[in-house]
Amino acid sequence: MKVTNKTSFKICAYCWHTKYGFGDPEVILPEKSEEIRGPLLIDQGDEKGYLAFPEGEIICHEHPDDDNGFQVTPSQPLTIEIKKEGEKEIKEEDRKGITVEFTTSDLVIF
Repeated sequence: MKVTNKTSFKICAYCWHTKYGFGDPEVILPEKSEEIRGPLLIDQGDEKGYLAFPEGEIICHEHPDDDNGFQVTPSQPLTIEIKKEGEKEIKEEDRKGITVEFTTSDLVIF
């Protein structure tokens, strides 16, 4: 999942899953983009396996949500829950999504 920062401040983005936890948080500078991965499921040295998230791009800006992106401000993070097309209800242990929030740090640790 690609996240593009069109705000005037640094943001932190991470994918999450209620059963598998959080993916690595990425700090994204203004006017930059980063690929955000899901939680790490397999770690065997050189081989790593991450929980798959849909392809796509989330554009974050400081204006209200519109066709150009989603609003993120220092006091208002963005959380998007990801569902399969046509999926009406999700079991609590199968919920997943992405969160984007304001940060002042260059390093985010959970």
